[in-house]
Amino acid sequence: MNKKLLLLPALLGALMFAPSCGDADACKDVDCGTNGNCFNGECICLDGYELGTDKKCSVVSRNKFLGNYQAGDSCAGTAKWNSSITASSQAVNKIVISNFGNSGQNVVCTVNGRNLTIDAGQITKGNGTINANGNQITLDFDNPAPPPASCKMTLDKQ
Repeated sequence: MNKKLLLLPALLGALMFAPSCGDADACKDVDCGTNGNCFNGECICLDGYELGTDKKCSVVSRNKFLGNYQAGDSCAGTAKWNSSITASSQAVNKIVISNFGNSGQNVVCTVNGRNLTIDAGQITKGNGTINANGNQITLDFDNPAPPPASCKMTLDKQ
Protein backbone atom coordinates (compact mmCIF):
# COMPACT_ATOMS: atom_id res chain seq x y z
CA MET A 1 0.00 0.00 0.00
CA ASN A 2 1.18 3.49 -0.77
CA LYS A 3 2.62 5.25 2.32
CA LYS A 4 1.49 8.61 0.93
CA LEU A 5 -2.13 7.46 1.07
CA LEU A 6 -1.77 6.58 4.76
CA LEU A 7 -0.13 9.89 5.56
CA LEU A 8 -2.98 11.94 4.06
CA PRO A 9 -5.74 10.82 6.55
CA ALA A 10 -3.37 11.27 9.49
CA LEU A 11 -2.50 14.79 8.36
CA LEU A 12 -6.15 15.73 7.81
CA GLY A 13 -7.09 14.37 11.25
CA ALA A 14 -4.37 16.40 12.93
CA LEU A 15 -5.51 19.57 11.17
CA MET A 16 -9.14 19.06 12.24
CA PHE A 17 -8.19 19.13 15.93
CA ALA A 18 -5.50 21.79 15.84
CA PRO A 19 -6.54 25.25 17.08
CA SER A 20 -6.76 27.91 14.42
CA CYS A 21 -5.30 31.38 14.78
CA GLY A 22 -8.69 33.00 15.55
CA ASP A 23 -9.76 30.57 18.30
CA ALA A 24 -8.83 32.72 21.32
CA ASP A 25 -10.81 32.21 24.54
CA ALA A 26 -13.65 34.77 24.23
CA CYS A 27 -14.18 34.64 28.01
CA LYS A 28 -10.53 35.12 28.96
CA ASP A 29 -10.94 38.75 30.08
CA VAL A 30 -14.67 38.66 30.97
CA ASP A 31 -15.61 38.85 34.67
CA CYS A 32 -19.32 38.22 35.25
CA GLY A 33 -19.06 38.24 39.04
CA THR A 34 -20.31 35.51 41.35
CA ASN A 35 -23.87 35.52 39.92
CA GLY A 36 -23.06 34.80 36.29
CA ASN A 37 -20.98 32.80 33.86
CA CYS A 38 -19.32 33.74 30.61
CA PHE A 39 -20.35 32.06 27.37
CA ASN A 40 -18.81 33.12 24.04
CA GLY A 41 -17.64 36.39 25.58
CA GLU A 42 -21.05 37.33 27.04
CA CYS A 43 -22.24 37.16 30.65
CA ILE A 44 -25.17 34.85 31.27
CA CYS A 45 -26.68 35.77 34.63
CA LEU A 46 -28.14 33.29 37.08
CA ASP A 47 -31.91 33.43 37.71
CA GLY A 48 -32.73 36.54 39.70
CA TYR A 49 -29.76 38.61 38.51
CA GLU A 50 -29.03 40.90 35.60
CA LEU A 51 -26.13 42.95 34.30
CA GLY A 52 -25.30 46.10 36.19
CA THR A 53 -23.41 49.17 35.06
CA ASP A 54 -20.27 47.29 36.14
CA LYS A 55 -20.98 44.77 33.32
CA LYS A 56 -21.28 42.01 35.97
CA CYS A 57 -24.35 40.05 37.07
CA SER A 58 -24.57 42.21 40.18
CA VAL A 59 -28.15 43.56 40.06
CA VAL A 60 -30.93 41.66 41.84
CA SER A 61 -33.77 41.79 39.29
CA ARG A 62 -36.62 41.82 41.82
CA ASN A 63 -35.40 44.95 43.62
CA LYS A 64 -37.00 47.23 41.00
CA PHE A 65 -40.43 45.79 41.93
CA LEU A 66 -40.19 46.27 45.70
CA GLY A 67 -42.23 49.03 47.33
CA ASN A 68 -45.70 50.34 48.14
CA TYR A 69 -48.30 50.71 45.42
CA GLN A 70 -51.76 52.00 44.74
CA ALA A 71 -53.53 49.34 42.71
CA GLY A 72 -56.63 48.99 40.62
CA ASP A 73 -57.90 46.58 38.02
CA SER A 74 -60.38 46.49 35.16
CA CYS A 75 -62.57 43.95 36.98
CA ALA A 76 -62.93 46.13 40.10
CA GLY A 77 -64.14 49.22 38.24
CA THR A 78 -62.83 52.47 39.72
CA ALA A 79 -61.96 51.04 43.14
CA LYS A 80 -58.34 51.57 44.25
CA TRP A 81 -56.50 49.90 47.11
CA ASN A 82 -53.07 49.77 48.71
CA SER A 83 -50.72 46.92 48.00
CA SER A 84 -47.05 46.26 48.65
CA ILE A 85 -44.43 44.14 46.97
CA THR A 86 -41.79 42.53 49.15
CA ALA A 87 -38.94 40.09 48.61
CA SER A 88 -39.94 36.46 49.04
CA SER A 89 -37.80 34.20 51.20
CA GLN A 90 -38.30 31.35 48.68
CA ALA A 91 -35.66 32.50 46.16
CA VAL A 92 -33.83 35.59 44.91
CA ASN A 93 -36.12 35.80 41.85
CA LYS A 94 -39.40 35.70 43.85
CA ILE A 95 -41.59 38.55 45.10
CA VAL A 96 -44.83 38.70 47.10
CA ILE A 97 -47.70 41.01 46.09
CA SER A 98 -49.85 41.73 49.16
CA ASN A 99 -53.59 42.33 49.11
CA PHE A 100 -53.85 41.04 45.55
CA GLY A 101 -57.04 42.33 43.90
CA ASN A 102 -58.04 43.92 47.24
CA SER A 103 -58.72 40.38 48.49
CA GLY A 104 -56.42 40.46 51.50
CA GLN A 105 -54.52 37.53 49.98
CA ASN A 106 -50.91 37.47 48.84
CA VAL A 107 -49.51 35.99 45.64
CA VAL A 108 -45.95 34.90 44.93
CA CYS A 109 -44.47 35.81 41.56
CA THR A 110 -41.31 34.90 39.69
CA VAL A 111 -39.30 37.82 38.29
CA ASN A 112 -37.28 37.61 35.08
CA GLY A 113 -35.74 40.99 34.21
CA ARG A 114 -38.67 43.45 33.89
CA ASN A 115 -41.27 40.65 33.67
CA LEU A 116 -43.15 38.76 36.35
CA THR A 117 -45.30 35.64 36.33
CA ILE A 118 -47.72 34.61 39.07
CA ASP A 119 -46.57 31.22 40.34
CA ALA A 120 -48.84 28.24 39.68
CA GLY A 121 -51.31 27.07 42.30
CA GLN A 122 -52.30 30.51 43.56
CA ILE A 123 -55.64 32.34 43.61
CA THR A 124 -55.10 33.35 40.00
CA LYS A 125 -52.64 33.08 37.13
CA GLY A 126 -51.13 35.84 35.06
CA ASN A 127 -48.10 37.81 34.03
CA GLY A 128 -46.96 41.40 33.86
CA THR A 129 -44.22 43.94 33.27
CA ILE A 130 -42.74 46.89 35.11
CA ASN A 131 -42.18 49.98 32.95
CA ALA A 132 -38.74 51.36 32.13
CA ASN A 133 -39.06 54.06 34.82
CA GLY A 134 -39.79 51.42 37.47
CA ASN A 135 -42.88 53.23 38.74
CA GLN A 136 -45.75 51.24 37.21
CA ILE A 137 -46.57 47.55 36.83
CA THR A 138 -49.23 46.26 34.47
CA LEU A 139 -50.47 42.75 35.14
CA ASP A 140 -52.88 40.63 33.10
CA PHE A 141 -54.56 37.94 35.19
CA ASP A 142 -57.53 35.60 35.32
CA ASN A 143 -60.12 36.34 37.98
CA PRO A 144 -61.53 32.98 39.09
CA ALA A 145 -64.43 34.51 41.04
CA PRO A 146 -67.88 34.01 39.48
CA PRO A 147 -68.22 35.00 36.77
CA PRO A 148 -64.61 34.26 35.66
CA ALA A 149 -62.99 37.13 33.79
CA SER A 150 -59.70 38.30 32.34
CA CYS A 151 -58.52 41.44 34.11
CA LYS A 152 -55.76 44.02 33.78
CA MET A 153 -54.26 45.39 36.99
CA THR A 154 -52.19 48.55 37.25
CA LEU A 155 -49.94 49.11 40.26
CA ASP A 156 -48.55 52.64 40.64
CA LYS A 157 -45.54 53.01 42.94
CA GLN A 158 -46.12 55.48 45.75
